[in-house]
Amino acid sequence: ALRLANAGDFDEISKLSKRMENGSIRLRPIQVQEMARGTNRITMVAEKGSKVVGFMRCSVVDGSESMVIKAARVDPSHRH
Repeated sequence: ALRLANAGDFDEISKLSKRMENGSIRLRPIQVQEMARGTNRITMVAEKGSKVVGFMRCSVVDGSESMVIKAARVDPSHRH
């Protein structure tokens, strides 16, 4: 399932980012916190059961007509 993130998801997003660290760029805690704040920002999570297995952070632009993906991660075990 894909849904808008809520405040309770950001700890899981941080954990997912840490699990995927293996040489890639990891989100710093401040970046995860910034996902929850700010205007014109949307964070969505992908869930399998009750587990967060991915997320996407976007900025809303063009007068709310478009979104630009700023960060996205998917747990490698859930990529098909």
